[in-house]
Amino acid sequence: MKSKIIILIGYLVLFLIIFHKSYILLDPDFGYRLVTGQKILAGNIPKIDIYSYTMPSFPYVEHSFLIAAFWAFVYKYVGYAGLAFANSIIALSALIVATTVYSAGKPKTYHFLNKPFGRDWSLLGQFTFILAFCLMLPFIGIRAQIVSWLIISIFLKFLLTPKLWEKYKLLTPLFFLFWANTHGSFMAGLSMLFLVTVVRIYKLLFNTTNIFLEIKTHGVKVFSKTLATLSKTKAGKIITLELSIVVLSGVITLLNPYRFGLWREVWLSVSDSSLRWKILEWMPPFLSVDLGFVSFFSISLFFVFRYRKKFPVENFVLYVFVLSQALVTKRHVPLWMLVALPMTTQAITFLYTDVSNITLGKERFRTFYKIMWMIAIIIFSVSIYSSFKGAQYMAVDKFYPVGAVNYLNEYTPNGQIYSLYGWGGYLIWQLPEKKVFVDGRMPSWRWKNAPDNESNNAFSEYDDILRGKLDLSWAVDRYGIDTVLISPKKEKLNSYEEIKKKLNSFLLGDKDNNFNFYEALEKNGFEIVYKDTNSVIYHRHPI
Repeated sequence: MKSKIIILIGYLVLFLIIFHKSYILLDPDFGYRLVTGQKILAGNIPKIDIYSYTMPSFPYVEHSFLIAAFWAFVYKYVGYAGLAFANSIIALSALIVATTVYSAGKPKTYHFLNKPFGRDWSLLGQFTFILAFCLMLPFIGIRAQIVSWLIISIFLKFLLTPKLWEKYKLLTPLFFLFWANTHGSFMAGLSMLFLVTVVRIYKLLFNTTNIFLEIKTHGVKVFSKTLATLSKTKAGKIITLELSIVVLSGVITLLNPYRFGLWREVWLSVSDSSLRWKILEWMPPFLSVDLGFVSFFSISLFFVFRYRKKFPVENFVLYVFVLSQALVTKRHVPLWMLVALPMTTQAITFLYTDVSNITLGKERFRTFYKIMWMIAIIIFSVSIYSSFKGAQYMAVDKFYPVGAVNYLNEYTPNGQIYSLYGWGGYLIWQLPEKKVFVDGRMPSWRWKNAPDNESNNAFSEYDDILRGKLDLSWAVDRYGIDTVLISPKKEKLNSYEEIKKKLNSFLLGDKDNNFNFYEALEKNGFEIVYKDTNSVIYHRHPI
């Protein structure tokens, strides 16, 4: 009974941590997604960009169609706090479901990992679970990708559990139909499904007929005849069914409000390599110091590769594939964690089995495990502190131009407003009368056939204007900008801004480090009409 109370309190603490961060942190994309959800509930699905004045004809796709509608529905009745509550349940559930994806069965020794100090603490006793939570924490917020974590966890559970896959695999296309209308991560799911299917087919063919030996001995033509004969056998029918599931799962994703546009939108983001050096979340994970990631990454890599031969081939191949994606962009780190967590925990049980046959092996393992658990708790504490500190930075009253927006609502300018990229979603939400230059939907938007008065890459123009590569007067004349909303001028850059500036100089060839955007505003006739600690409004004439 005492153990159950400890477990309940432990889960409640994790939930409150997630809830607290979700509540105080306002994600830059929240505003436009909530507004879009409200339009969807009203029966008006946006098909072109109704929020910006730079690309108003661009075919806008809301890849989180159902999530946006869900947000709007919940927000209408229980507000932001209710959304944070629902988001916290979803995030914690995703992590818990991921732990149930057993990669190679459930060894008897697994139960020991739940009770490092004598009592059964359930998942709280596993230091891998605690480290995974630390890795997940920096990404927590009311964000669409949180829902995708739960979807991916559920998908991995039935994809990698043989009994579940055999029982429910015919439902896979219906699962992807729901997924495609929920979040753009369905493409990652299709990639994982394809990869696992290919490996399983290879294993089946290899067991049925040694492919390499057949080709070497009889040649390709004879082997082709062997495959033709094989197609009529039980193994052949299994292969046909598995491939049919993959194909149908891909085709059925076209049943969405945007048809092929959904695929185009997802492809624009995943194929845009420039994001990795311009958007913080798309940067490689090693460019930022994250104790949770470094610790979990090191432990997982060591144990999984140490016992790689004990895992099904498709599981290990999937692990390496998702890991490669996570190393390229920080955004994919949680996805890799969902694959890596059950495999890492499983690998540790293999270590326990190995050392059990050694004199004093079990006792030494128990000591090792207790030490690792205590280290995980220390990392857990540090991660909570740093995550809450980061969340405070992104709080509404600390990061967003609340006062400036109130001013603009009272004194609305006649012309267009040029504002910071990170504020775009907030302005769509809180200043609906005016359109934005750019927001979180648009970094990868490219359009060769843009109308003459529209941009073919608004984010690139936005970035070039800030860095002085594109003359401010050109943007003012082209788009009719008479108001600029930016953060106050800083005499000294913080560490992150210094790093970003150096990265721009090294990776993007940004050598014009002396450009001053504030001086450019004054040269173009802009004057300060409002200023507070978060924002400054420049206008060409007093409003």
